[in-house]
Amino acid sequence: MATNEVLTRVNDPEWLRGFDNLVKSDIPSWFRTMKWWAQFLWVFFMTNVIISFTFIGGEFDIAVMLFTVFQGLYPVFGILIAMQGTMIGEKNSGTAAWVLSKPVSRTGFILAKFVNNTLASTLFIIILPGIIGYLEITLIAGLEISFFGFILGNCLLWLHMMFFLTMSLFVGTIFNNRRAVLIVGITFFVIEMLLQGMVPADLMVSTLAFPSPNISLAEALITGQSIFSIWPIIIAIVSCVVFVILAIWRFKQEEF
Repeated sequence: MATNEVLTRVNDPEWLRGFDNLVKSDIPSWFRTMKWWAQFLWVFFMTNVIISFTFIGGEFDIAVMLFTVFQGLYPVFGILIAMQGTMIGEKNSGTAAWVLSKPVSRTGFILAKFVNNTLASTLFIIILPGIIGYLEITLIAGLEISFFGFILGNCLLWLHMMFFLTMSLFVGTIFNNRRAVLIVGITFFVIEMLLQGMVPADLMVSTLAFPSPNISLAEALITGQSIFSIWPIIIAIVSCVVFVILAIWRFKQEEF
């Protein structure tokens, strides 16, 4: 029995050509491969499992502090590992050149990578561990925290992760070696952690423009305290936008 296939004409702007198809085609791979499940298991173990160990000793009061610190730090390593081959792997394998030989714009290609990795990392690295963390804090530790405040705090932890996601996307358009993405990201992360231990948070916000104070802001929101500054939020958002713009600009210079 013959079937009729109806082709739907897509009227994407020329600069966004191919974006929809690239986004939709990548979503099933989130669940078929171990790329994002591995990151979930890494964050789940380093954050949720370690927190549960503190409950054995009756250390319930530090549950929120441990959650925000671990959920702010360990996703950085997870996202750097997940993002190291996002651009470099496709450039070296020739996949990027093959995709761009189709009706796909370079801007659409980068934005599709950005959207797909943002959605996947948000689900597997922020939302799922966050749900488990909330249940641990409220049901096991028995602490009363605002659900709305918990969501806002996790939004800042997400923003901290997004800084390194967009940085990795940009770095991946510059180099052709996966290790370069890891080295740049980890080096930046270690430097900001060292400086955070030596420089007051408000001074760091105004002079060094690092995103790590968002972890402290997240803890404040979760525990119902007032935040000391909105500058870390602004800096992180602007940085993410700049990294995406730079990634698009750099990828347009790439010769295939």
